[in-house]
Amino acid sequence: MKRDAVSLAAMALLFLIVSLIGFTPRYFAPMVQGTLVMPSAWMHPHAVLSLLFLTACLIQPLLIGAGSIALHRRAGIAAMIIAAGNAITGFALQIDLLPVSPLPQDAQLAAFTARFVSGLKIFVPAVILAYVYRRRSEIHARLMYLAAMSVIPSPFNRIMVEFLGIAAEAAGPLASAINVALALALPIYDRLTRGKVTATSWIALGAVLASQAVFGLLFTNSGWIALLTS
Repeated sequence: MKRDAVSLAAMALLFLIVSLIGFTPRYFAPMVQGTLVMPSAWMHPHAVLSLLFLTACLIQPLLIGAGSIALHRRAGIAAMIIAAGNAITGFALQIDLLPVSPLPQDAQLAAFTARFVSGLKIFVPAVILAYVYRRRSEIHARLMYLAAMSVIPSPFNRIMVEFLGIAAEAAGPLASAINVALALALPIYDRLTRGKVTATSWIALGAVLASQAVFGLLFTNSGWIALLTS
């Protein structure tokens, strides 16, 4: 349990750093400079809750590693409330940013579809199941990792575009590939540390791969495009 806790804390720290770097050029820096143009009133609440969730994913396993199980469980209630707020504000933010261009290749359409399918549709079930299996540390830790990794494809995308100069059209697929790689890291971690892969890790990988397939179907579906642009 402690080994999983340390590993989860390390990944949560990585995800938090990636988020801070990724959103600095278009969010944090303009906000500090007073030049931020708010595309939606939901942006600030969602940004705060996203960072709070990743911070909770960092603190909670550290409490486990320190043996503070009771405090971990009490803080878990706050973490679940933060997660719920993160999901609600994330959905509201994406809806608020519509309508988008009806062209399938439009970057905003791709971003909404990816965040809806690979983000919320992974994040929400992962958090709910993590709560259900909160007494099963092996399952709980892997589900919380899955929830945390589902919120960072967007900042990875921003890093590639803003810092590495990669075109947005190429950054999207690369961010999806990173997401799959992070999911693949679960069974690899299990194999290296346990000698066998847990069922939860296989299910998590399958869910991420399925979300990528659904994204591909929706992104080229005229009915989905009509729905978003109606």
